[in-house]
Amino acid sequence: MEATAKTSIPPSCAIDLGTNSFRLLIDSPLRPASIPAIKKLITVRIGQDVVTTGQICPEAMERGLSALAEFRREMEIARPCFCRCCGTEALRRAQNSPLFIKKAEKILGCAVELIDGTQEAALTAAGVFASLCLPTGPAEIIIADVGGGSTEVIVLSRHGKIVQSASFSIGAVSLTEAEDGDMKTSALGIFRKDLNDFIDPLAKNKNQFTLIGSGGTATAMAALELKLETYDGTRVQGHGLTRSMIDLFHHRLSAIPPGSRSLLPGLEEGRGDIILAGMEIYQELLATIGGEGMIVSDAGLLEGILLSCPNQGRPLNFSF
Repeated sequence: MEATAKTSIPPSCAIDLGTNSFRLLIDSPLRPASIPAIKKLITVRIGQDVVTTGQICPEAMERGLSALAEFRREMEIARPCFCRCCGTEALRRAQNSPLFIKKAEKILGCAVELIDGTQEAALTAAGVFASLCLPTGPAEIIIADVGGGSTEVIVLSRHGKIVQSASFSIGAVSLTEAEDGDMKTSALGIFRKDLNDFIDPLAKNKNQFTLIGSGGTATAMAALELKLETYDGTRVQGHGLTRSMIDLFHHRLSAIPPGSRSLLPGLEEGRGDIILAGMEIYQELLATIGGEGMIVSDAGLLEGILLSCPNQGRPLNFSF
């Protein structure tokens, strides 16, 4: 990152404290192509049992703080000027979030900000819009980010302006933890109704929508179809998935034990046990809008947080 420091805009740092994984991105708008950005993902599952207990369990808290200590080491090497660290659904829900946040801020040397669903949706849209060539034509665009604890759905105009957005309290982790069949069916049914209520006023013909999927479930499905031995965001970016292919993947993966799914090429650790639930949320989305497929974006919330750093980032404290 030494050469990056010579650019007129120093690197900034974005951290996404998600329900399933914590992610770090250190980059500069003027980074030379020869110098890669620093990007890390650590599966933390901070949202483990949060829906049922209302608490971050001690094991999840320890995993989260350990991941942030690793991020801190990367930050001390790269020396970014600003950092914006955002917590999402699990930290919004957990009653003991203030304890975790206090410890996290001490490790990172910057504030940890809890963002609401509206802010999360706007940042996701900004990250996708800046990174992906959006399709042209009469269709409006729906960006869906199926996270671990919530699903953000954003309707964009053809010019990238947010028309409407909503955050639904259903995600790949929370739906997976609803092990009882009736509970899972009920959660999907509530999501279906709420999604219909959200979509119906926006278009007389739902087939006008083009769906873009952001987040771990969408990129994992693309990696599986591309048969990637190692995840490659440049190949995933802009990849198209048909509705029938998603249905086929769901059928095939249902026959594989969760532990074995995580061994599939292209999937990060900890994705195998929650990917079916994530797929089911996308199946509901496609059924609701009458879509035959979706475009996958490797960029989203994390990149949106980085783009907001010049205005929202906090100076870093490297003194301890």
